[in-house]
Amino acid sequence: MILPERGSTITSISRPGGANILWNPPDADHGPAPDGMPEPGDRSSAEFERSVFAGGWFPMFPSVGPPGGDARAWLHGEAPWLRWQVEVVTKDGIELRARTPASGLALTRWIHVSDERVLVRTEALNASGLHRRVSWGEHPCFSRTAFAGGSVLVAPSLSRSASSADPARTRIPPSTRFAWPILSGLDDTLDFSVIPARSDGREEHVLLTIPSGRAALRAPDLAVEVELEWDAGSMPHALLWQHFRPDDDGWDVFALEPASCRARTHAEADRAGHLVDLPPGAMARWAMSLSIRDVGWG
Repeated sequence: MILPERGSTITSISRPGGANILWNPPDADHGPAPDGMPEPGDRSSAEFERSVFAGGWFPMFPSVGPPGGDARAWLHGEAPWLRWQVEVVTKDGIELRARTPASGLALTRWIHVSDERVLVRTEALNASGLHRRVSWGEHPCFSRTAFAGGSVLVAPSLSRSASSADPARTRIPPSTRFAWPILSGLDDTLDFSVIPARSDGREEHVLLTIPSGRAALRAPDLAVEVELEWDAGSMPHALLWQHFRPDDDGWDVFALEPASCRARTHAEADRAGHLVDLPPGAMARWAMSLSIRDVGWG
């Protein structure tokens, strides 16, 4: 299911008769997003969760992650807040368009479905007449329950823990560097590729640089492997977000979020020089696909 008027969010991907491999929060609203944008800044995060967020898979643009103190940014940018317009519908896809009201960027998003693969392509044209400094990414949410006891398979990559919105609920200090997936030297040896069989209350963010632009998620109970592929030239980094019921909100979710920048917040990306300069008339492009295949174990 696709919700054009709620940030062009894809809320479900499944095989015929199969389980939805995406995650939606309990009592998620699938109606149109609120009309108009709220005030930017850190307070937009709570408003996003309250009135916009439907889980699933949505775009992040022209910023990625929380504002991090930047009073000009919204959580995950403007794109997921917007009511996108449906331009073209075909038997295997849809074309959507939107314009970011604050930054003046024209967005086009194509969602194609073929066999067991979903391909999403996005173009962002700077129609504002001004230079813009931007970042972009994709945010697919997955249910820990569906992937319980499984794993996140990523080729060896540069890894470090990110800053945390809740230090009390993370097992690792910020900016701890390690070779994926094992972090040793703490009280316990941690394997970040393992998806726990039960919720453990963690709220963690791990920054990855993935030159291959590929990852896979194994779901033993479903006997499937979800393969993610993206354009590593435009999105060389990814954030692994794990939110395994740290609050009594029913949120038992993780996401692997390819992005153009290597930071948890927009302000951190700006300070690190990871934003991309987009001159007037210039265009940013990126793409990501998700496919499901059967996997037999032992």
